[in-house]
Amino acid sequence: SNPEITDHSESNILVLIISMFSGIGEMLNYYIDNMAREAYVATARKFTSMVKLVKILDYRIKAANPASADVIFTFNTALTGPGLIPRSTLVLTANNVAFLTNDDLNLTTGDTSGTIGVRQVTKLLAQNIGTTDGTANQAFSLGVNYVHDSSYITVDAVPYSRVSSLGLSLPTSKHYIVEIDVDGIAYAVFGDGTNGILPPNNKTVLADYEETLGELGNVDQLTIITIDSPPVLPGVSSITVSNPNDASGGTPYETV
Repeated sequence: SNPEITDHSESNILVLIISMFSGIGEMLNYYIDNMAREAYVATARKFTSMVKLVKILDYRIKAANPASADVIFTFNTALTGPGLIPRSTLVLTANNVAFLTNDDLNLTTGDTSGTIGVRQVTKLLAQNIGTTDGTANQAFSLGVNYVHDSSYITVDAVPYSRVSSLGLSLPTSKHYIVEIDVDGIAYAVFGDGTNGILPPNNKTVLADYEETLGELGNVDQLTIITIDSPPVLPGVSSITVSNPNDASGGTPYETV
């Protein structure tokens, strides 16, 4: 449409301008395509997009799972009477990855060893996670290492029940959910007075929950080697601990 333009080389200023506008148009279309891709669960690639999409579906993103293993406690001499290695006895690796025993390990006279399961968790008790302010759906941080379904929460010493959805909660239901947000932090979220009770204003929120290193807790065999505060057992002067197999099952927060 402009026959006076006879120089179509890449150095011509008008050709440069046309090329620039073509590049801008291509980039805008790329952004538009990306926005369309991020609008659907099946095609989204960004974690922030998925978080927003599954909130619409009332889906709870899974928090971290702790690694687990079996450990063997070995005694330098046989027990001269019944003994007990209590639940939540702390054992550690050389680089201080902490595991807790799952149950009491009851021992009988003559035992020289005992085997029990452990999980890579740290228990946090009566943590003050905030104060209510009377707003709907108030959220309180449980951190980036929260163990899935491990929380117990009270508001002003009144227990609240953890549920998978507030959608079926009544206005009087003392419920809360745990939700992973776009910042990758787990939050305890309370109701709005319609779905779940609105907690009273200016009350202390206390939480018991567990934390874990997730997949970093999948330590190699024979690396759990230390007992913190070894229990006193009859006739035994020293106790050693080891894990004959690798720890497994540790996972981070659910990914895309």
